[in-house]
Amino acid sequence: MIIAVGSTNPTKIEAVSRVAKKLFNDFKVISVDAPSGVKDMPFSSDECITGAKSRAFKALENGADYGVGIEGGIDETKHGMFLNAWAVVTNGDEIGIGCTSRIMLPERVANELRKGRELGPVMDELTGKKDVKKHEGTTGILTMGLIERSKSYEEAIISAFMKIINKDYYE
Repeated sequence: MIIAVGSTNPTKIEAVSRVAKKLFNDFKVISVDAPSGVKDMPFSSDECITGAKSRAFKALENGADYGVGIEGGIDETKHGMFLNAWAVVTNGDEIGIGCTSRIMLPERVANELRKGRELGPVMDELTGKKDVKKHEGTTGILTMGLIERSKSYEEAIISAFMKIINKDYYE
């Protein structure tokens, strides 16, 4: 079985690999550079799901049994701006969707995003680190490492797979 991840981000690939180990005995995870078709910083869950779906279907085109797309973004609420990511899994016929937990962004970060900046560079500046988004991510930084970025993706990916592989409850 081949599972294609619509990303070259090591954190996302690692998360898909971990989930595959929990769900399947014989598999290979491949990475595909797949465009999301949405803004670099999606500002709604619907936009994130659209981006993840685009990545999943593009990844599937590489001879895979499953395509997985993951798209992070933010939701502005009356209580503040929240960060989360959505995962989409498809086998070409069926689509499963899952979401990570949400974490409130500090207002100084939210203000930069409202100006049109992308989260990764803002967090790099705030922390003095390079490529935070390819390592612990904003979630890891804001939770003092208690919630690892790749582990939060795992929850979303597992949730997305369930509609396809745990069909008894979805039919």
